[in-house]
Amino acid sequence: MKEPLDFLFRDHEVRPDFYLAVVRENSAKEAVTFVAPTEILPAMDMYKALKLSEKAWAPTSAVNVKDLLQKFTEDGIEPVLTGIRLTNLEKGLTIDNVTKSPQHVKYFFTGIGVFKGDRLLNWMDDSQSKAFTYISNRVSSTVASIDCPYSNGKFVVEVIRSKVKMRPEIIDHEPHISLIVDTESNVGTVSCNANLKNEETFRDLQKSAKEHLEQSLKEGIRNAQHIGSDIFGFGEAFHRKFPREWHRWKEDWSQKFQTLKVDIQLNYRLIRFGEITSPIDMGLHNQE
Repeated sequence: MKEPLDFLFRDHEVRPDFYLAVVRENSAKEAVTFVAPTEILPAMDMYKALKLSEKAWAPTSAVNVKDLLQKFTEDGIEPVLTGIRLTNLEKGLTIDNVTKSPQHVKYFFTGIGVFKGDRLLNWMDDSQSKAFTYISNRVSSTVASIDCPYSNGKFVVEVIRSKVKMRPEIIDHEPHISLIVDTESNVGTVSCNANLKNEETFRDLQKSAKEHLEQSLKEGIRNAQHIGSDIFGFGEAFHRKFPREWHRWKEDWSQKFQTLKVDIQLNYRLIRFGEITSPIDMGLHNQE
């Protein structure tokens, strides 16, 4: 991608604040020629949707051209781009797409593309993509659906704050990374038999939410290591703190990254559970 991006960034008539994404299973031309419901230009509709999606949905990452070019020049970090899928494109190229309900063609953001330099290597699914947005401190708000402990059904948490500190270390002459994750959430929908007034039940929900997030982080890190692309900037952290050692590791960092030991210290807290303390159906059952 470097050559077309170099042209776009160098041209004085092009604003460098637009987002980039990878169209999956269709061409870029097709993605910007269908009739959008709220904007004359589909690209503008996508721009606004991606900007909003990043704020409300953790697997989505809005990357502008300036950020991407910066990643190309930095050591120890690789770029990512969000993917876009289109549905029923052949029916969405006329004005009928916005005059009839439901619309024929729709687009949605799904997964992030993992790059090595300016080349796309592979994709991470939505669950694995959360690892990137959490570790890079891009999460401002998101939700997660989690299996209820000891009973059927699920409960939903709304993440209201998340902060990750990256601590590079050298142990036995080898690089290690410690991630200190501090996350706060509210309880949303509860569709299982759970009395939130019970302190033990509330702790069980908090434990399940913590394990769910920890599993997503570990899966995302393992997948990136399998692909061999340091999208989290672990190498950049070593470059800043241990420049002498980084000079030795730089050339074969891709190999070191694949076997890098990453420890996760997760502090997870459920703060609030809304205006009611039990599911409505449970309350009705108790009244009978």
